[in-house]
Amino acid sequence: MAQAKYGTGTITFKNGKWIWTGYYKDSTGKIKRPQKQFKTEQEAYSYQAEQISRTTIKKEIQTQDITLDTVFKLWLKETDVKESTKRSIQSNYKAHFKNTMGNQKIKNISVIRLEEVLNKLKESGKSKKTIYNVYTDFKTLIKFALDEHIIYENPLTDFKAPK
Repeated sequence: MAQAKYGTGTITFKNGKWIWTGYYKDSTGKIKRPQKQFKTEQEAYSYQAEQISRTTIKKEIQTQDITLDTVFKLWLKETDVKESTKRSIQSNYKAHFKNTMGNQKIKNISVIRLEEVLNKLKESGKSKKTIYNVYTDFKTLIKFALDEHIIYENPLTDFKAPK
């Protein structure tokens, strides 16, 4: 059986019944595979379309009002990294992102905005290492947002890391 994409499911025919098998991760990260049986193939595909629609709407709702600040707070609460790593990222976030991008919706943050922040750091005389650390901390928050399905596209895809 083919692997379903997140929130979609697969349909199979077994023992005279059409079976839809879903696929999603619950809030604890465990994979769930609910099943539902149907008498006809059309009912099964209609149900699958409904699930895909619900998942799409849920994704849109999730990303509508979530700010970078909210993602940062979730990351602090939910990640399991060393305290020194948390303190370092927290320090960089407060110094370089909170006032410039903290209130922006995460789905609207672009490569251009990140470049502006990094260029301001460069113009203010920050070291290359500091600028790179700020970039990697931002990348950590974006990866967290992707892993948690807060955003579904990586805004850093075409971004060249500072050297």
